[in-house]
Amino acid sequence: SNDQAHITNNHIKLPLVGRVKMADRLRYRKKDLKILSYTISRTADKYYVSINFDIKDDLIKSYPTKLNMVGIDVGIKTFTVESNGTKTVSPKPLNKKLKKLKRIQRKMSRATKGSIRKKKNKKKLAELHSKIANIRKDFIHKLSRKIVNENAIICFETLDIPEMLKNHKLARNIDDAAWGMLFRFIEYKAKQTGSIVLKCDKWFPSSKTCSECMHVKEKLLLSEREFICEHC
Repeated sequence: SNDQAHITNNHIKLPLVGRVKMADRLRYRKKDLKILSYTISRTADKYYVSINFDIKDDLIKSYPTKLNMVGIDVGIKTFTVESNGTKTVSPKPLNKKLKKLKRIQRKMSRATKGSIRKKKNKKKLAELHSKIANIRKDFIHKLSRKIVNENAIICFETLDIPEMLKNHKLARNIDDAAWGMLFRFIEYKAKQTGSIVLKCDKWFPSSKTCSECMHVKEKLLLSEREFICEHC
């Protein structure tokens, strides 16, 4: 709680640990905040402090008014396709680091239980997993901020991701894409900027519907990335 720790702009004093220098400064001036609590967490070899605080509304960043609307379709080959034609490709950090990940896992499984080698490889594995997660999170943070800042109304599908992960051929690629993270980030950022988020039903035939005349194509193969509408 706030009576057990003390923070300045770039240092934090913790019970039993003492004074620790922080990598990042506070986002706001300390005199403008009412600090409620601190949470210390560890990921791989790094420690993080999360600060829970109250702040006056007039100090929160304001965002410009926008009038655009966008519909977002997510996929594996192309991470997002927006209704305005913008396509975004995912960095796919897990796929790119997969060989290195497997190599470290093999080394760790061969090492003797409790040995120094096993501990070293365990640390390397945790660091690599952390790096993969950070690359993915950084990419999705930047993309979601761009989408929210540019659009007043944002629409996307409500996908049943746990059910989709049961397909073992696509599970790793779906997990690496992290569509759920994108949707969560868009939703909370939209609340900050006053944008409206609309969710389409998962059974809505968005891929089969012509964007011009709204005619629905009855049969659409997965191999068909684009189709010419027979109706219009």
